[in-house]
Amino acid sequence: MPREKFAWASLPDEQLLKLRLKHLKVTVEGSWLEDCLDNLHGELQQRGIRVRPHAWISSEWFSPDNTPGIAFPFYLAHPRLMQLEKKKILDVEGGTWSECMSILRHEAGHVLQHSYQLQRHRRWQQLFGPSSKRYPRYYRPNPASRHFVQHLRLWYAQSHPDEDFAETFAVWLRPRSNWRTRYAGWPALKKLEYVDELMAEIATQRPLLTGRERVDPLSQLTETLAEHYRKKQALYAFATPKTYDRDLQRLFSADPRHRRSPAASLFIRRHRAGIRHLVVHRPVDRQDDACALRSVAAKVDRAMKRLRVLVLLDPDLVPPESTKGYSEQEINVWKTEYDVVSTLRAAGHEVRPLGVHDELRPIRDEIDGWKPDVAFNLLEQFHGEVIYDQNVASYLELTRIPYTGCNPRGLMFARGKDLSKTLVHYHRIPVPAFAVFPMRRKVRRPARLALPLIVKSLSEDASYGISQASHLHPRADRHRRHCGAICRRP
Repeated sequence: MPREKFAWASLPDEQLLKLRLKHLKVTVEGSWLEDCLDNLHGELQQRGIRVRPHAWISSEWFSPDNTPGIAFPFYLAHPRLMQLEKKKILDVEGGTWSECMSILRHEAGHVLQHSYQLQRHRRWQQLFGPSSKRYPRYYRPNPASRHFVQHLRLWYAQSHPDEDFAETFAVWLRPRSNWRTRYAGWPALKKLEYVDELMAEIATQRPLLTGRERVDPLSQLTETLAEHYRKKQALYAFATPKTYDRDLQRLFSADPRHRRSPAASLFIRRHRAGIRHLVVHRPVDRQDDACALRSVAAKVDRAMKRLRVLVLLDPDLVPPESTKGYSEQEINVWKTEYDVVSTLRAAGHEVRPLGVHDELRPIRDEIDGWKPDVAFNLLEQFHGEVIYDQNVASYLELTRIPYTGCNPRGLMFARGKDLSKTLVHYHRIPVPAFAVFPMRRKVRRPARLALPLIVKSLSEDASYGISQASHLHPRADRHRRHCGAICRRP
């Protein structure tokens, strides 16, 4: 569907900010948000849930308690408004397909709660707490806690019982989330299992809320964009203290007499790790102070010349922010991914991990929305197939973004052990003798293949599928494993 053209899209920021929100006249219909909503409906239908949330444009993300719907923030409906949001707030919440779907699943949890009044169930209150609890202005999350799932950023499940349920529902709803394995041994698994039982219970029930009201729709918002962003900045921004400005100006003087002295940017670059550690980890007594210090750290980051690194990895291997609270066995599952992300961040780069399973669109959305400088490719499979990893590298080449690792041609040659060994042998590089045998067929070992032998998969990585039974030697049980030196997929 062609995108509607708006006269205000070509206005400079100064004139655009004078426009009233209701005059933007953007809608969900005809935008990429409509596709996101349709995708959410498909996920709910696949889970057997009858509720289909409606959506409209408003000033921010929210789901009211009197109608089964979700409000999109206006800036997501047009690229020009997303650009202004980025400039004013430094972030575009929900600005990519993957992030938008994550928030939609979260808001769908609120819709289900309100539609069926789930907070009145005694078991719901035992697991999540009282819904009537007052929302805090600030909350202090425990990153190591296993009593809460991890879905949206900043451990949002810990902010309120309603958010805890919405986050748990979002993890349960996400396709291929593999939550039973991901949260095995966590107290949060009880919440996920309860949500699984609860959704099966209400699948045949008619929701209590069936209206299609639109709360605070964009057409009724009379404030200007400038007024909107003044309020939003006042809510999220913190004033930076100027106590040390005079001393800093003396240390890093602009006087020509000191032109040979190191610049402030060079000093920060050299001592960045220590500065960040002092700013972020300094003990604070008040939440306001903590937020202010983290704001200063963010400004230091923005002042540094650094790279935006998009780390592509398996969704089940997205590492947490810290290893605190995890056993050595749990850490070993995602240790490589954690080491890569933490090392890149320690080096001063802005890093965004992205779980990729069977869709390339999230990669495209991140490239278009976040505009990374480089992609760090840690994917070893796609759609559960190791032979498809070369296609991800091919897609990165088509998007013309620099990426780490082997190119698709090298991956293709290296993936088939028979092809790679044949090429190496052709160039007179010594390789062990080998043979390829189809699976589930009678094996006749060529005379040139003398024991001992190693049996391994033709296309799997590293030592995957290899066990003690893979080692064939003269005294080995001949009937234990008869498939040759290299096994081919059926």
